[in-house]
Amino acid sequence: MSLDRRALLARAGLLAAAAAVPAPTGAAARRIDDLLARMTIAEKAGQLSCFNDEIRPVGAVFNPVVNRQSADAQLAAIRAGRIGMLFNGYGVAADEADAARQAILAGIDVSMQSGLFNDHLPALVASGAVPIARIDEAVRRVLSLKQALGLFDDPYRSIDPRAERNLL
Repeated sequence: MSLDRRALLARAGLLAAAAAVPAPTGAAARRIDDLLARMTIAEKAGQLSCFNDEIRPVGAVFNPVVNRQSADAQLAAIRAGRIGMLFNGYGVAADEADAARQAILAGIDVSMQSGLFNDHLPALVASGAVPIARIDEAVRRVLSLKQALGLFDDPYRSIDPRAERNLL
């Protein structure tokens, strides 16, 4: 994405987020590498890191436990709308509450579609399974991004009813 487009998105109060979905490492990985190689230093420097250094993530496609078969199964589950059940299929979590606990403790700040955070984090915090400090950290990081985008100063700056009428 060019710096001009990034600036337009920021002015509109939009932020891109990377999804953690395993993909085949063959041709798809080469296409991604080619795309990244074309980025300028200025573009790379302007990227917001989606992972902080302290997390030290290992991409799922580099994990020998996650093979091609499981990546295909996960993509099929996403397409079928079974997002909340992904952890169970891999034997990583005992149930949805455990999946939410593992995700928040692994550094996931936002669960945008599954509903697991809404459904289970209050009880996990109340039981002590998830420290309230971790919730505070997640909230702080999300609000910091919103502050950087200027959403607290003018949250509706990109809404223009006249322009929207012209789109219809």
